[in-house]
Amino acid sequence: MAGVRECSLAVREGAMSVLDLTGVSLVGADFDMTVADSFTPPPGGVGVPQACEHALEALFGEHGKPLLEKIGGFVNQSPGELMQAIFTMGMKLPLAAMARNYFEREADYLRECVPIGKGHPLVWEENNQFNIVLELFVRAKLRPLVAQISKTWPVPSPGFFEFVQSLRGFGIPFGIITAGHDVFIQNFFAVHEVEVPVLLTGDDIRGSKHDGIEKPDAKLFELFLEKFGWMQPIAASSILYLGDDINRDGGLAHNTGVRFGLYSPFTVYSERNWSPRTFQFGHFSDLTHALRAGQMQAAE
Repeated sequence: MAGVRECSLAVREGAMSVLDLTGVSLVGADFDMTVADSFTPPPGGVGVPQACEHALEALFGEHGKPLLEKIGGFVNQSPGELMQAIFTMGMKLPLAAMARNYFEREADYLRECVPIGKGHPLVWEENNQFNIVLELFVRAKLRPLVAQISKTWPVPSPGFFEFVQSLRGFGIPFGIITAGHDVFIQNFFAVHEVEVPVLLTGDDIRGSKHDGIEKPDAKLFELFLEKFGWMQPIAASSILYLGDDINRDGGLAHNTGVRFGLYSPFTVYSERNWSPRTFQFGHFSDLTHALRAGQMQAAE
């Protein structure tokens, strides 16, 4: 992968994970359910799954919820994956025409949900209907979620902010790779009065020349490193990526050749056939302690 000197991550059967962060010089993380729990709704409000359902109902009326149920509901798909499944399931329905009615009513109110120059332009084009409907879905989902952001929602993962503070204290860059969205994540950090990290979001990908790439495509890590503006290659063994999904996040780390920390506070997974550079953790304080130990060891 360009910009990263890859190292072997050959799988070894029965490998035991060791929480050793010696030599880490860059940390990346997923956002939803890793940095914060955005799926559990706040009291009287909506989380990401409910916001997706409401957005589909706004776009497709009475067909929205049944279509979502037919594809198995929201299971942490990216917006593109979810919308592709909806279009496939509803291929006999005039979905584009339904969405256009919503576009004509609401487009002006949705423009501020995504930064200017990112995502697909909100201009209806008959030969680009899927991408416009996808963009409408993203923004319709975002609007109620952003309005709810506070110090109590979404709930930060325990110990996360202390871990980020330690990274900054040691001069280790931190960023986020997510199919999520700039405005939501920026507002989350702002309400906690924490500097917004480097972000590579779904807003960067939609409508760009890289449109369609998703985890676990290693290209995402190339784009992530470009965000830091580094000119020199960085050893994959010095990069740590954190996520809650062993297939998407773990697959991204494996395809890139970097270390991977699986965030799983409630479930202990079998480590059989895990990569030797993969470990599981249940609290960010575990990473903070390991980071400090690694920095002390490096200083000796």
